[in-house]
Amino acid sequence: MSLLKKTQQIVDLLFVVSDMDGYVEQTEAYASLFENKSKYNAMMAALAGMMYREFNRAL
Repeated sequence: MSLLKKTQQIVDLLFVVSDMDGYVEQTEAYASLFENKSKYNAMMAALAGMMYREFNRAL
């Protein structure tokens, strides 16, 4: 196996590991929205405000 091929395999593996770490972090952040009531309420209030403004702007 050539050095270039081995290097490419190592780089590919690093990207896979990096992607998995990002996925786990995002999953934990998403789950925390439902585990923390104050964070959930803040998110819902922000979404409600954005939706209200968008619906009124469309009228």
